[in-house]
Amino acid sequence: MKAFLISFTESGEEVMKRYAAALREAGCSCFTSVKGKAFGERSEKSSLEEWTAEAFKEGRLLVFIGASGIAVRAIAPQVKTKKEDPAVIVSDEKGRFVIPLLSGHLGGANRWARFLSERCGGEAVITTATDINGKFSVDTWAKERQLAISDMTAAREISAALLRGETVGVMAEKNVILKGPVPGGLKLLEYGENRELPGAGIFITWRRKNAAGDPFETTLRLIPEILYLGIGCRRGTERKKIEALVKRIFLEEGLEEEAVAAVASIDMKRDEKGIEEYAESLKVPFVTFSSRRLEALGEGFTPSELVRSVTGVDNVCERSAMAAAEDGRLIVRKQSSDGVTAAVAAVKTEIEF
Repeated sequence: MKAFLISFTESGEEVMKRYAAALREAGCSCFTSVKGKAFGERSEKSSLEEWTAEAFKEGRLLVFIGASGIAVRAIAPQVKTKKEDPAVIVSDEKGRFVIPLLSGHLGGANRWARFLSERCGGEAVITTATDINGKFSVDTWAKERQLAISDMTAAREISAALLRGETVGVMAEKNVILKGPVPGGLKLLEYGENRELPGAGIFITWRRKNAAGDPFETTLRLIPEILYLGIGCRRGTERKKIEALVKRIFLEEGLEEEAVAAVASIDMKRDEKGIEEYAESLKVPFVTFSSRRLEALGEGFTPSELVRSVTGVDNVCERSAMAAAEDGRLIVRKQSSDGVTAAVAAVKTEIEF
């Protein structure tokens, strides 16, 4: 993870050096600057406005050592949405107070503020309501468990309900197993239960709203990465053709693209640019398997002698999806369009509270 740090005084520079050392030990790549003049690992931009723009584009953590007003004015033109914005922290030049300014939960600013205060001294000043009231933070929980948040408005409504002291329901699809003590304020419900439901609740599902429905009056849908997408295609197939088929399948089958954990194919497609680009657009790995590994999965797949003559195995998309999913099940069999084939497998998953 890239972290960008900037200070404005000599005292602030010393604090920044301590922060950068701690962050590097935690695995971060740090880019530091004093009054816009870079040293060490460097940011090439000189003005504060340019520095901030670069940091927002390239980094996931920004740390300002100086007055909070400077930080607020600098980041204001760059702020977009809670899902996109990096974590932003401000500290005074003595390092006495470490304050998350932006993306406290999703971006991890609260966590990084606590980390820096524990490692370098000072006090983390946390202002998010769920934290200071000791309530369950759904966006932090979702991020830590790699659950995509479908609707930030619904997430805010869930937090508001908890802060009002209301019970919030939690329900998951049958192949999602929730484990561990249930946090205060939450009520774990069986999938499909419809008696005396709370008004607000969390629903963990890999299906679209039109396929799975909303069990609560106010439903926050969290999407786990449990789908594996198998792809086969002619050599040189463009990404847009692959994307078109997958979008059609997911729309017709009521599946969420954010539930895709990986894209898979046969080894001979490991350098297929169209598949690589599509996997990159989903921000998931592209994995490939040998024909021997795919053949070893046995029978029960949609066969094609033409595919076998080219690849050495009777089916690429279904077998690749199942190889990636390992103990999963095939939920969408081979579909094809314009030289592209696709199939989808799903796995069971366990999620700790």
